[in-house]
Amino acid sequence: MATNDRPKPVLGTAFGQLLKRLRVAAELTQEELAERAGVSARLISDLERGSIHRPRRDTIQLLADGLRLTGEPRAAFVAIARGAATPDPGPFPGRSPLPVPPTPLVGREAELAAALTLLVTPEVRLLTLTGPGGVGKTRLALAVASRAIGAFPQGAVFVDLAPFRDAGQVLLAIAQALDVRHDGDEPHRDRIAAAIRDQRLLLVLDNFERAIDAATPIAELLAACPALTVLATSREPIRIRPEREFPVTPLALPNSRRPPTLADLRDSGAVELFLQRARAIRPDFALADADAPAIAAICRQLEGLPLAIELAASWTRTLDPPTLLARLQPRLPLLTRGARDLPAHQQTMRDCIAWSYDLLAPHEQSLFRCVSVFSGGFTLDAAAFITDRVLSARGPRDAVLDLVASLMDKNLLRWEQSIAGEPRYGMLETIREFGLEQLAGQAELAAARRAHAEHMLALAERAEQELLGPDQVRWLDGLAAEHNNLRVALGWALETGNPDPALRIGTALWRYWTSRGHRREGQTWLECALALERAASPRPRAQALVRLGGLAIDRGDYRQAHDRVAAALQIMRELGDRRGIANCLNDLGVIAADQEDHQRARALHEESLAIRRDLGHRRDLALSLFNLGSVTRDEGDHERAREFYAESLEIWGELGDVSTRAYVHLACGVSARLQGDPTSAAQHARRSLALFREVDDVHGIDSARSELGRLLANEGDNAGAEEQFGAILARIGDGGAEPDTAHNWIEAIEGFGWIALRRDQRPRAAALLAFAAAQRHARGVPFPSPKDRQLHQDAVSLAVLQGGPSWSAAWQSSADRTLDELLNDLFATGDGREAATAPG
Repeated sequence: MATNDRPKPVLGTAFGQLLKRLRVAAELTQEELAERAGVSARLISDLERGSIHRPRRDTIQLLADGLRLTGEPRAAFVAIARGAATPDPGPFPGRSPLPVPPTPLVGREAELAAALTLLVTPEVRLLTLTGPGGVGKTRLALAVASRAIGAFPQGAVFVDLAPFRDAGQVLLAIAQALDVRHDGDEPHRDRIAAAIRDQRLLLVLDNFERAIDAATPIAELLAACPALTVLATSREPIRIRPEREFPVTPLALPNSRRPPTLADLRDSGAVELFLQRARAIRPDFALADADAPAIAAICRQLEGLPLAIELAASWTRTLDPPTLLARLQPRLPLLTRGARDLPAHQQTMRDCIAWSYDLLAPHEQSLFRCVSVFSGGFTLDAAAFITDRVLSARGPRDAVLDLVASLMDKNLLRWEQSIAGEPRYGMLETIREFGLEQLAGQAELAAARRAHAEHMLALAERAEQELLGPDQVRWLDGLAAEHNNLRVALGWALETGNPDPALRIGTALWRYWTSRGHRREGQTWLECALALERAASPRPRAQALVRLGGLAIDRGDYRQAHDRVAAALQIMRELGDRRGIANCLNDLGVIAADQEDHQRARALHEESLAIRRDLGHRRDLALSLFNLGSVTRDEGDHERAREFYAESLEIWGELGDVSTRAYVHLACGVSARLQGDPTSAAQHARRSLALFREVDDVHGIDSARSELGRLLANEGDNAGAEEQFGAILARIGDGGAEPDTAHNWIEAIEGFGWIALRRDQRPRAAALLAFAAAQRHARGVPFPSPKDRQLHQDAVSLAVLQGGPSWSAAWQSSADRTLDELLNDLFATGDGREAATAPG
């Protein structure tokens, strides 16, 4: 028989399950797939339920087209749909048959089809299923082999290599499994080759990572036996030329973008496995709405690793899902109690990972331990820094790269992402937890965490400067990638009672906290650090007080803001820090301006400006000019305000600071609007929005949308205004916790009130404005300026005059309804009529 004339494999009858999984993976409903494929939704439903077992050939092709399947996945899809098979001839007498798995394969239909297609392709001589320990390589290999056995007339032989470490032992085990008798001094490889040279045989080699030295003899055996095919499982590639690697990844997790529904859970392979194993222990275990979030969270926390999920499910006899979830931190102590018939290295998750760790060379073990201190990934430079500090063995970057590559080959590390061309690596959290245990066992954990904090502090303080220049977008993205590492470093500082690193990191990251919507988190870190019993050094303490004072300004808590900044000013005067003094004077000027004490605000900003001009710090100078522009704007001197803003914009442009330029454009737009120049105001607002988008400044984007929506509403462009205000509400949801977020959310609600006024829907306008006013009161969110307060009062007056409700009635009406109800009422009943006037 020619090589290309292999019999067709036994492909099974799981077509309905495969069709459903592929449809769900493509995020299609049955109706959407039916429309794409040109078939009926009823046909798809019948196929998925198993009412139709063998679809027509043209139907199969239409469904494959609708699912956008090409190449190997399409071939496997068609093969499974046709169900072509030949009888299993069974192994030769005396040979080791395939083990019969004790449980069914769960959640692997797509992988099974793809691997099966590869295995029966004549060009594929060695197919290696690779992946981390506990990912289910052996179980998938057995399923693939059993389905493909019809393609191998001489059957399939299974060899577990777990007990063996060298090539001679591996070849002896293969010979014994094949029932190849010993004959004198002839090498095992030659005897095996002579016995099976012309046999169309599938050899399944499990746990090859234990005997990686046998790679060359296996390559030689494949060369000597042209009809032989090898299916291997290994935690690392075998790395011989005939090999085709097939990575096995964790099971599919439930959708994390929304609270999980029962349908989400049923379509998740990880959840399906958890439920199956739970029901094996508790037949009455049912998937209920109340348990859905906890089960989804358990599977996410275990990262879809089948062994970890099975071990966790074994506790469902004793613990309900919410309690089990709470006890899974840390993971490894609970992930025990494996079935007694499992191999020893799969009895617990810790033993499973230790199996891989013990195979590493000492220098690989050292790097693995060191990088486990990182949460959320690391760069090569970061790994080199930690090994230098912990092991006093910093090597060249290429040496670290070689070790990282080796650990990736062994599936202990994985590629995370690349930020601005810098590659990042990471590990599954379950594996990382084991690495931290090894760090502690080697008495290296304290040194590693200290070195990690040092590295994060250096990164944050460098970022503080870079975030003011032309590369700020790249640095913002880089800090977002390091967010979990920064949290770990801050946590270490608090745990060890060391406030200075936490204060320095927290203040250095202030631009990042603000731009990416984490201002409340930054506030919490700083407050916790200041509350430590050990006193902070004067300068970090003063800088933290200034930042916290800025947060109090955003909340409208001017007493607390003044107290914190004044305390910082006293420290800076004692230190003789003129730049720090100017910064504090600047913030006190902002507080005075927000309290409408314009004369004091101007005096403080002018004093700060004089110091900054003398020191020559261009960024500080631009900030003072910006703030003086805002003070003179609020005083009504728009001409002078434009001059301050223009000089400030010129400096920000020189510095390449995109984000702050956006805020200045936003202020220029407000000034133009207040001066009655809507065209110029809209130009500045749109420019501001574009710049904020460049740096993904979420608060800035919302602020620019709010200002642009206000302008569009004033010009009668209700549709454009609705688009801007609606985008704010859609992003923020229920109003958020950040002061800026709440402010923009409330302004968007007020914007819909102005739109209602334009439509001459005064009762609805009054209800929306009353709802917004109640939210300002409840959340402590002030108006940004006296003029804005006056505009709001003018809108309220229009809403309650000439047929509108009384203000108290509007307030009561809004209190009894949700925002969605108020907005639905507005859009459902709008008649399009325009009011003669609306707020300015």
